[in-house]
Amino acid sequence: MISASTRRVGQRQKLTQAERASLSLSRMLDAAAELIIEKGTHSTTLKEISERAGYSRAMAGARFGSKEAVFAELIDVFSQQWKLKLRDFVGENTGLQAFSCAIDCVIYFMEENTSNFRAMYVLFFESIGTSEVMRRRLADQHAVYRHDTEKWIRQAIDQHLVRPDIVAPDIAFEYMAFYFGTIYQWLANPEKINYRVALHRFRTKLFSQIKS
Repeated sequence: MISASTRRVGQRQKLTQAERASLSLSRMLDAAAELIIEKGTHSTTLKEISERAGYSRAMAGARFGSKEAVFAELIDVFSQQWKLKLRDFVGENTGLQAFSCAIDCVIYFMEENTSNFRAMYVLFFESIGTSEVMRRRLADQHAVYRHDTEKWIRQAIDQHLVRPDIVAPDIAFEYMAFYFGTIYQWLANPEKINYRVALHRFRTKLFSQIKS
């Protein structure tokens, strides 16, 4: 979430208090993401996050108060990055074209932000059974994804590009099931699961089935 060049600038220049706070936040979130990938959420500690980020072992605890708060911040940052990138990909497109662009955005995120993407979904999947806060956040994320997909399918129906008998919520659910199932398999076996090919095939098959 923070580049090496930014770290060097922070080391060379005298920063304001606000800049130092922003830099320390980025470093700790980077450290948390790295540890989640390496050790999982349950084994990651606030002390390790602080030390991995280059601060005293009490720093993360003093700033966040709990490991769950660090994870919540990670999710917020990731979600904001996703929203901005999705907006760039979809632009003014609607209907099936917007849906197709959203799938391209997923592929882009998985390829260009692989570590953060992996950390986020390890966090989601590992926390769903133990954290009510994380469970609610994941449910909210699912609801947003389904809403967007339903909107695009309804637009495509109005544009006479999709059959009028197609039920938008059913398509949204089918897509979400495939999307999260693919990610789950990729996390377990990234060398064997080609998500780019899988998502392209899903899109081709789905669109051919629902087009008018």
